[in-house]
Amino acid sequence: MNNQPTVRKYLSIDDIQKEYLPISKKRLRILVKKHLDTKTIGNRLFVEREQLETLLNSNIGTITLTDTEA
Repeated sequence: MNNQPTVRKYLSIDDIQKEYLPISKKRLRILVKKHLDTKTIGNRLFVEREQLETLLNSNIGTITLTDTEA
């Protein structure tokens, strides 16, 4: 059997909060909707892991709290 953890292609806001950015879900939703392509399933937003990592790597230090203000 394969004992490696599976890497999911899509992440929810909860996953992003746990794994990448420990900020409020409201701010994460605003940030994600502004900068990434999203898929909505039910009441949950999902983004591609690759897009999120590209955004975080390219804009590290330039994403400010003003980007997440409503």
